[in-house]
Amino acid sequence: MKNLRFGLLLFSYAFTCMAVAKDKYELQSCINIEYANVIANAPPNLSKEEGYKRGYSQGFDFITFYEKSLRSLPNPEAEVPEILRIAAEAGTRMAKNLSKAQIAKALGECRVNREPKATQIKSNAPSDASLIELIKPIAMTVNSVWFEGGMLELANLTDSCYRAIASRSYDCLIVDAASMFINSVGPSPDLFEFFGNDAHSKRLAKAIRNGQFKDVDINRIDKMISDNVKQVLLDDLNGRKSGAVIPCIIVDPDISENFSGECIDNYANGFGIARGRDEYRGEFKNGMTHGYGIYKWGSKSNWATEEYRGWYYKGAKMGYGNTSISSSSNHPALESMKKYGKLKDGRYYVNALYKSGKIVRHCDSEEECSKIVLSYDFRELDDLTQYGFIAVPLTDIERLTNMAVYRVADFPTKVNDCIANELITEFFGNRAKSKPIITSEIRRYKSFLETKKLVDQVVLYCFG
Repeated sequence: MKNLRFGLLLFSYAFTCMAVAKDKYELQSCINIEYANVIANAPPNLSKEEGYKRGYSQGFDFITFYEKSLRSLPNPEAEVPEILRIAAEAGTRMAKNLSKAQIAKALGECRVNREPKATQIKSNAPSDASLIELIKPIAMTVNSVWFEGGMLELANLTDSCYRAIASRSYDCLIVDAASMFINSVGPSPDLFEFFGNDAHSKRLAKAIRNGQFKDVDINRIDKMISDNVKQVLLDDLNGRKSGAVIPCIIVDPDISENFSGECIDNYANGFGIARGRDEYRGEFKNGMTHGYGIYKWGSKSNWATEEYRGWYYKGAKMGYGNTSISSSSNHPALESMKKYGKLKDGRYYVNALYKSGKIVRHCDSEEECSKIVLSYDFRELDDLTQYGFIAVPLTDIERLTNMAVYRVADFPTKVNDCIANELITEFFGNRAKSKPIITSEIRRYKSFLETKKLVDQVVLYCFG
């Protein structure tokens, strides 16, 4: 019996050693192919120093995927350097002998089973009680925007919220439901199809498809919001006078007297209508004009009759915009507008690219203007969505964004760092670095990066 127990123990030990050896062999093979991928996709004639700077030469950008496996080795301090040394040699040979398609396939097989454990995303649905608390202030916002701008501005408000749904989440369902109810009791509800049931269902389906809402939550929550928002809207309507506004901080003093729109943490955020000496209808961020908007200068301004339709970034015109003035005005820029603009219906119109509020190029179209700003290629992010990952930490996304930005041109470090940081914060806000970002949100981030007019604003801002 003693010999039998010893035999079983010896077999168990041998089996464990075989399993460890097999795991180590698979780990070595995967890191070999990672190095092959790094080398195969590196720009030609890249020096080792420049390659390391851009995240290529040593390939350490992928180590985070295998960190848990590497740490679990019996003697990681000695074994990890040896694994990397072998991988550098083997990866170089593999890059010469395998096609990029073969490398990509092998890479996917290696990475598909190595998702972080924290990626099992659970339901993100708030409780009924917390949603009901949100309904009143958001419904009041919807009423204010409706008073100021009618159903068209409610559509802008709703659309703006859904574009920022990663941070706004169920707020958008409240905005949507409140606007749908106002539309349903209006004089011609069927004329505004944006708030019809079919359009609403498509918005929900898209949000579910992108992973923002869970199927199991959405029907219950959507119904609960619809049932409660109606009474809140009616109570608010009975208690207010037409034109009532919500106190909210606007940074620009020329439009800060009255505001109707989304107010978060006491600052205008999202869509709103702001009035003072001048008027602005459009998007805000932290109290500043930010996103697309229409700015009209008032009669008491030195720039009376001027109107700008275009993009803003942190309070300044940034990117493509169209400016017009009355041809019969005493506007200070009248002669310049005559020179560069086109006359139509008594107004001169000028298309231009703006940086920090100043024109840097006149052009005939947004596409023409955008050509003078360098394009960026964020193909590295495709690895995070094509190889079966459920989620990755935000730090991985930051690293790949930096890699893409630094590859484009030899700009000063502070400019490149600014571009990468602004792109991340513009989309993800102030998320915790370790928070897992799900695949569907990575795809939306990639889509955001592929919208050149949005990236152009960030680039122009960082060179401002």
